[in-house]
Amino acid sequence: KRCWSVAIERDVITTSPFVGLRKPPRPPARERVLSLGELWGLVRALDEVPGSNADVVRLLILTAVRRDNVVGATRAEFQDLDGRAPYWIIPGPRMKAGREHMVPLSRQALEIVRRRFEGGEAYLFPSGGWSGGARATGPVKTWDGMYAAVLRRRVDKILGKLGPAEP
Repeated sequence: KRCWSVAIERDVITTSPFVGLRKPPRPPARERVLSLGELWGLVRALDEVPGSNADVVRLLILTAVRRDNVVGATRAEFQDLDGRAPYWIIPGPRMKAGREHMVPLSRQALEIVRRRFEGGEAYLFPSGGWSGGARATGPVKTWDGMYAAVLRRRVDKILGKLGPAEP
């Protein structure tokens, strides 16, 4: 379309075949959710595939926030970790809606956060921690698609081994 527009601007052609052509509609948003059985299988699979990635997925389940928010979390965002009502404030610039978001932390989420910060890290998931390399100062920027594939196979195996009935 842009090429035709340039040709019109340069008087190479007089009209574009794209006049009146509308953009195709966007595909509908995905609405796939895990069944109770699939979620149960995923939790079991996380116990079999340890590491930082497993903690990321656990926090995704426990907090229901986006992956980039979990992966980019910093120590400064967590409040009252030793108190009665620990919570996580995700700053507006890191949220899709652009507004600050408060996430109450369950006992299980709090255990993960405390364990991840034991070493005095600034980030919940420092970039060097994923592969066992030297610790970096910034958050992890990528998601390992291979890990997701390994988890999916593990969940399928668990559900196939135990049957499709939900626990």
